[in-house]
Amino acid sequence: MLGKLLAYDLRALSRILIPVHLAAIALGLIGSAAGFIGFSSYEFRDAIGGSSSSIATAITGMAGLMLLLCIVALFSCCIATFVIVLVRFYQNLFTDEGYLTLTLPVTAVQQLTSKLLAGIIWMVIDGVVMLICSSAMTFAGFGFSELHELSDWMPLWMLSVASGDVQTLIEGAVTPALIMVWALRCVLLAASTLLIAYAALTLGASVAARHKVVAGIAFFVGINWAISLIGGTMNILALVALSWDSTSMLSLASGLQLFLQIAAGTGGWFLCVYYLKNKINLA
Repeated sequence: MLGKLLAYDLRALSRILIPVHLAAIALGLIGSAAGFIGFSSYEFRDAIGGSSSSIATAITGMAGLMLLLCIVALFSCCIATFVIVLVRFYQNLFTDEGYLTLTLPVTAVQQLTSKLLAGIIWMVIDGVVMLICSSAMTFAGFGFSELHELSDWMPLWMLSVASGDVQTLIEGAVTPALIMVWALRCVLLAASTLLIAYAALTLGASVAARHKVVAGIAFFVGINWAISLIGGTMNILALVALSWDSTSMLSLASGLQLFLQIAAGTGGWFLCVYYLKNKINLA
């Protein structure tokens, strides 16, 4: 039954997210074209006398602006994917659709597992699309030539930022194994963030008499604020007590943030299961 439920959730998400990601791919192509045009006009400007060519300079500037807008739009697609997954979770369980969903012969664990897997699958697809598009724009910006440095590769920055390990990239200590670790951490953080958001929406729908979505958003912000506060406090205490160097402290902060996020996500799982079994309020 879990397989059928997962297939249903994936179909429901795909109706919206496939067009969103086709648009993201189109943005990647536009951004790649803009990057290559900017690179070509920049080279042309240098070839004919540097800044003396006002037309080439204008083309380079417009191409750079278009590339920047495409990058911003791609990140907006990431946010849209997350929001759409959450909207699907809420509508399927806590609106009028929930009257049908909650009568299905499946357990609360199966319901939550299906929603979680469907969300993670689409967030992974989203990440892959973003990495491919950003790779194309990076190489186009260098005229499809070899990158000067590995740290110039935009997807590497995206992975390092998402996994919370920018320091290693700055120091130039990146290896294929480390990239795999970053990718795994990103998946774990995505799953934990989804569970925290699911728990927040579940609390909002179950506790609030009115404005349930607003209450859910407030719970989500509050939970993440608490995670940041606890993590920051523990990092300060460790800094005072251990007097470590900055690199060790950054590693500790990154590991602690991942631990707190996973712990909160695990708590969110059990909270969702409890409320789905006992406390659903569709009024």
